Amino acid sequence: MDDPSSEMTIGTVGAIILGWLLGLLSPAIVGAVQRHYRQREIRNGIICELAELRFRMAATVWIFESRFGTYDRSMLNCLLSVLETYKGATDATHLLAIIKKQAAFDDKMLLELAAHQKAKPGGGLNVKKYRVPYLDANIGQLGIFEEESRAAILDIRAQLELFNEEVDEARLNLRMTFEITNRENHSAVVQNVETCYKNLGQKAKQIADRIGTVLSKR
Repeated sequence: MDDPSSEMTIGTVGAIILGWLLGLLSPAIVGAVQRHYRQREIRNGIICELAELRFRMAATVWIFESRFGTYDRSMLNCLLSVLETYKGATDATHLLAIIKKQAAFDDKMLLELAAHQKAKPGGGLNVKKYRVPYLDANIGQLGIFEEESRAAILDIRAQLELFNEEVDEARLNLRMTFEITNRENHSAVVQNVETCYKNLGQKAKQIADRIGTVLSKR
């Protein structure tokens, strides 16, 4: 007859060995799970920050299009698509209502609106720089994105740097309009300000469009 104590000993040893093996595997498994959730957290954080930047860039486009009287239906529809999907921290309800109302105008009313809102050269705007601190802090983690999206995000980051450099240029030229008294030189500086504003509007649109492409692939 088999000795029960012998079976108990074998069972106990087996449990000990299994526990030991699980103990060795657990840190790896736990680490893999933690990495998975951390990567998802980083991905979501970057996407949310880009969505916020897209909203701000779209609003910037609206400001500059209004300034230059280049307000049109295409611009309004693009802005609407951004506002209707935006779920960030800024309350865009009022702006969305305004854009929806203007988008319902006929072509003649839109032309009149554009002419009415067009500003005279020389006026200043409070142009702002924009940052993506979360993306910057996790720039080394972009491998969690597919190659196409990773390249697009890096391009967005580069375009934002160019946008911010243009903001510095606009501010410098605007300040010079108050310092230069020579009429000819003053006119040249005013034109430089207008050129900077046009460049900013174009860059803002490029950034918003590029972000839209990234968000559509998530």
